[in-house]
Amino acid sequence: MERLEKLMKELLALDGVRLSDDRYEKSSKLYRVGRYGFLVDKEDVVVEKLLGAYKRLAMLEVINSFLEFSLISNEREEILRKFAESLEEVLGVDDLLVRIKDGGEWIVSKKGTLGGELQRPFSHEVSLGEGFSCEYIFPRKVELDLQEKDFLEHATRILKCVLEKLKGREEIQKLKHSHEEQMKLIEFQKEYIRRMRNIYYMSQAMRSVYSLNSLYSIILL
Repeated sequence: MERLEKLMKELLALDGVRLSDDRYEKSSKLYRVGRYGFLVDKEDVVVEKLLGAYKRLAMLEVINSFLEFSLISNEREEILRKFAESLEEVLGVDDLLVRIKDGGEWIVSKKGTLGGELQRPFSHEVSLGEGFSCEYIFPRKVELDLQEKDFLEHATRILKCVLEKLKGREEIQKLKHSHEEQMKLIEFQKEYIRRMRNIYYMSQAMRSVYSLNSLYSIILL
């Protein structure tokens, strides 16, 4: 997660980007990334794309950490606890309950009391067919955005694979392949962010060159 903290500092160095005191603040220019909220003072397509890329990278880093843990653990309860903690980090919540239906069997992974300062429990279910589904319950003030819904579906598929691994060692190769794909996605996302950051600085430089004062200077020459 050190890489994410470094990237967050780079984002905050961009003109007009700052951390929100309340990640649930109602604003069309507020971008939620896990436990953080970024406020953008002015519309900038490149900055918006960078924030979206940062959110995707944060999700990939978290789920990759869960995958690495699942490869070395054979304890169902440990894996479910780590899974719940990973989702809490991405969704920016302090409590999470996961109900898993696997061929008629319900497994409940609970962390916390679903109470405290947050308001109402929010529920989102992902069904993969063949008798497997996950219902995620957590207290939160705002609805899930599209990226978060996609992440939960992706995470559910990975959890299904991990639980299958516990039923048979032959699934380990599938997990390793999934891990390799995650690493490729992370590298691709990092390269995308690097390019978008370069475009941002180029656009800032061009704005400076073509400012009104610069044009007056050129005319006078």
